[in-house]
Amino acid sequence: MRQVQGDASEPLQHATWGNVDWERRIRSLNDGKAGKREVPLSPVAIQVLRDLGPGEPDAPIVKITYDSLKKALERACKLAGINDLILHDMRRTGATRLGVKIGNIFLVQALTGHKAIVMAQR
Repeated sequence: MRQVQGDASEPLQHATWGNVDWERRIRSLNDGKAGKREVPLSPVAIQVLRDLGPGEPDAPIVKITYDSLKKALERACKLAGINDLILHDMRRTGATRLGVKIGNIFLVQALTGHKAIVMAQR
């Protein structure tokens, strides 16, 4: 199974309801690599969050550990006959689809938190 360097779990494990600005439709991230940043939330993301909560400001948004999520993905992939897929692949796929749709690599870089344009281009 492939692994991703760094702490890919930060957005999941540390997401609290207090990080969501409902009026501005953003989620604050305290990402170790890129520093603190704000990520815009799509209307679909806002609706998903509304369906999940909201909860107390210090309460976690997702009540599952990153390891549990990884294990669940591994089981689902095994049942579906999918080999060599990791959670980070979904992030890359989302970034690629966004880049194709909007054609703005600088916006993709800002949304993904990549410091170098080269990484966003990958």
